Amino acid sequence: MDTPVLEIPRSTLMHVSLACSSGELRTMESIINFSRSGCSLPVELLLLIRAHLLIELTDHLIVRSSSALQRYETSLRYLLCPECIAYNQDVFGNDVWGWEQFSGACACFNTRYRSISSPIAIRRMNSSSPTLSFHTLNPKKFTNRHHWLEFYLSMKALRLIQNCPYRESVGGDSKAIWDLVSRVLEGYGCQSIRARRSYAGRDLALSSRGLESCLIVPQERLLGVTEDCTTLQRVERDLALSVEYDSRPTRGLTSKLPRIERLSFGRGISDRRSSVISKSKFALSKVACSLQTVFLTALSIPLSIVTLFLTIVCFYYRPWAFRIL
Repeated sequence: MDTPVLEIPRSTLMHVSLACSSGELRTMESIINFSRSGCSLPVELLLLIRAHLLIELTDHLIVRSSSALQRYETSLRYLLCPECIAYNQDVFGNDVWGWEQFSGACACFNTRYRSISSPIAIRRMNSSSPTLSFHTLNPKKFTNRHHWLEFYLSMKALRLIQNCPYRESVGGDSKAIWDLVSRVLEGYGCQSIRARRSYAGRDLALSSRGLESCLIVPQERLLGVTEDCTTLQRVERDLALSVEYDSRPTRGLTSKLPRIERLSFGRGISDRRSSVISKSKFALSKVACSLQTVFLTALSIPLSIVTLFLTIVCFYYRPWAFRIL
């Protein structure tokens, strides 16, 4: 007999587990446990508040991970000059994670523009941009976005679980987030395994969203398909796993950026000037349209008044030329 499974995107499961370890949710759970001995609010209402709080915390963590990933990918792009970026885009595509020959900063700025020490120097010319640690960036440190996300969330997990009751069971390496996931699922009598293709077509998989996912299965000590399904439904309800989160950290962010053409610095300036000229023309056309509307309105009002006056005069005085025989 097949074991029922719950298929969840890996990004969602990691962020939900991290949200369960946050101080806000632990405080809410302590309030719920205290309210059982007597409280003005019913427990059902407190549980509903907890569910909404967990969803908001998870979505907040996903947004922060997305911003951090975008900053990291932008930092990688600034290791290259515009021509090297254009070359990688033409050969490998817009996704910076697919640039196979990208192993570090290019030497174009040192050889062709000796007055500029590195591409980061150009970035630092803009005071509104954050300073990037040029020497610590290694494009080959992470294999893909999921690898980066695991490392990023593991670092956050190590900071969040300082006051958790199961902090000793969480390792200190880059896989600490999965130790945290295991501890959270163990509280429901479940465990997570990596999704395999053999599970993809099973009828007992409760959800599938087309993303890189893992499977939540009951632990072996539980017997019976009915009990296992009840356990998975409880996990899905209490951890808000049925919510359709926007899994932005696992999607291509830099791939949505506009392509960078093979332009020298002079042509870049001319292109910016042409864009400014086009915007000025568009603004002038809008001003002309506004003036035309005002002129037509000012002209139509006197004509309407004169027409109304003539209509009234003709109705009361009935001139001989307008009489109907």
